[in-house]
Amino acid sequence: MHILFITEKFPYPLDSGGKIRTYHILKGLSQEHDVTLITTVDHDELRQYIPELNKICQQVIVINAPHETTYQLGVKVLKSLISPIPIVVERHYSAEVARAVQEQFHDSRSHFDVVHFDHLDASLYLRDIPSGTFRTVLDEHNIVTNQIKTSADAEQNVLKRGYMRLQQKKTFQYEINTCYAMTRNFVCSEKDKAYLLGMAQPGMLHSSHVVTIPNGVDVEYFSDTSWLDDSQEDFSQASRTMIFVGTLDYGPGGAAVRYFCEDILPLIQQNIPDVRFFAVGQNPPTYLKTLADHDSRIVVTGRVDDIRPYVARSNVFVVPLKSGSGTRLKILDAMAMRIPIVSTSIGAEGLEVRSEEHLLLADTPETFSAAVLRLLEDDNLATRIRDNARRLVQDRYSWTTIWGDLLTAYKELENMV
Repeated sequence: MHILFITEKFPYPLDSGGKIRTYHILKGLSQEHDVTLITTVDHDELRQYIPELNKICQQVIVINAPHETTYQLGVKVLKSLISPIPIVVERHYSAEVARAVQEQFHDSRSHFDVVHFDHLDASLYLRDIPSGTFRTVLDEHNIVTNQIKTSADAEQNVLKRGYMRLQQKKTFQYEINTCYAMTRNFVCSEKDKAYLLGMAQPGMLHSSHVVTIPNGVDVEYFSDTSWLDDSQEDFSQASRTMIFVGTLDYGPGGAAVRYFCEDILPLIQQNIPDVRFFAVGQNPPTYLKTLADHDSRIVVTGRVDDIRPYVARSNVFVVPLKSGSGTRLKILDAMAMRIPIVSTSIGAEGLEVRSEEHLLLADTPETFSAAVLRLLEDDNLATRIRDNARRLVQDRYSWTTIWGDLLTAYKELENMV
């Protein structure tokens, strides 16, 4: 089949969970189908990666999307107060992308069997597609309504929380109507599937309309240690180390690191004074950099090209998320590298993991710090947890396994009349 794949987020380099999923979905589809990709860049240097996408796509159309200023975002926020479309969706709309989508259907040489919308915001371009016999797919990386709800639940600022509740109501209506309009909806976990079906009125969405395509991990990449040959880093374990990997300027990730540094890390330091903490991710906030400036035990790297050297030097991988939706790919990365994990329940949500077997779950500062200390001080426990986790990702979460689920779902679309 010929697929038109629309995503606002340029899916390379693979430095965020969303990009990793998008790239591997594209790579999986390319095994059996021809894909035309429409995407955007907000920095010209990203264009150097277009050849990587040309390897898996028949055609790649890249639209310039200048970086959004604070003023432009403020205007959109004000407009969103009277718009039926939630700000988390509408802020990503691009007239240039809309024209590119329309041009694909005006080109007599183009014929599409499926239009694949990547993330809820891409669904804005559904209105730019003429009615026809092709099928439509929406890949819900997160159930956005649930993501806003959990963020609002964790928000301390009354005004922010009130605005988020308003957006939650708009997102709920927009998201469920959009999913109803699609031929198929992909979600990352059975829990997300149940949540989405629970949002709908009886008879509106059926189980067959929602297909679980889990997030995965490139097991071979994270097993590869060739990076050690070129590394100039010192990997001696002078002190025990914890690590968080994620997008530090993104709401749930940024809040998680702050929660860890303010409420959990001091409890761990009471027992192990020289314990180190690595925060790895793009755009670290000022408060975090200030903490690192005053405490050599906290290391803030910013964005890195390869997370493996940092994960490999760590004893415990921490996921102190208090909000969010979907599943966390970085947990799967750590499992593939045999680094034991402590996570909140919401951080591990959607993954087929069991506490005390594949990782440790803890939802308060006291229990989270105690779980980290257990892994730092009990080598037998750490070894058992990491070995079980590695077997799990090999058996269930390898991308090569998940591509089978993906291609089966597309074969069902192909057979639809």
